[in-house]
Amino acid sequence: MSHAERARAVPYLVLGETRRHALAEHVRARVVAWHRRWIPEQPANVRVEVLEAPEPVRDARIHDAACFRVSAARPGVVMLVPARCLPQVVGILGDVGEGGGGAGQSHGLVGQLELEALCALARELRTPDALEPSVERMTGTVEQIQREYGALRYASALVTLGECKCPVVLLMSPELMSAAIPSRAAAAIAERFERRSAAVAQEVVGVEAVLGDGEVSVSELARLVVGDVIVLEKKLGEPASLAIRGGGRIVGAAPGRVDAMRAVQIRRGST
Repeated sequence: MSHAERARAVPYLVLGETRRHALAEHVRARVVAWHRRWIPEQPANVRVEVLEAPEPVRDARIHDAACFRVSAARPGVVMLVPARCLPQVVGILGDVGEGGGGAGQSHGLVGQLELEALCALARELRTPDALEPSVERMTGTVEQIQREYGALRYASALVTLGECKCPVVLLMSPELMSAAIPSRAAAAIAERFERRSAAVAQEVVGVEAVLGDGEVSVSELARLVVGDVIVLEKKLGEPASLAIRGGGRIVGAAPGRVDAMRAVQIRRGST
């Protein structure tokens, strides 16, 4: 990556909890679609967790992973695949033979199959920098690559394939994330927002009329019998209160009756 590319302004995309879940679901759906097309005979058991960028993936299972990127100065996605998982990603069962499944460069048919499988995955992820992406193996350690792309605000998606929990890490650029999840502006256009008072106007809450309160000891409470009187800490001329059930008092009120029902009349001022 050139010095000019490093110095270029990088879009900053804040991934809150909701947006991380949306991005994880998008990635999971794309990986499932790729898996069903590439390896239709195997069940597509895929789980995805999106971590906060630029936090690196601290997973001992990928410390010796082979690293791949879409051929571009600034790739939309970088893939970190543990050597032992390459056969499963490619769809080969059992031993892949010499040169396949190692952390070094794979040669021959196995190496070509690896790149074709990852190209197919890159197409599903709709990499923005190439209509027909080509994938190349990168040099450098996993830690170096994570640090380099983490500095460019790439997000990390930990993808788990199959029952054996084969991990694959996708480092996704801010441009790719922006294309995958709706922006705030798009959400504002697509959704109708209401003022808070209007949005909650039809909700139902419980209310309680509180005549007063007082304190008794636990021993006194235990000795109470029918006919006992508890004196409240409120004079007869003071108003009662209307309170939200389970919440605070909202307004003063006077107790009374309407026909055969008890009632309270709202008084000015709150308590």
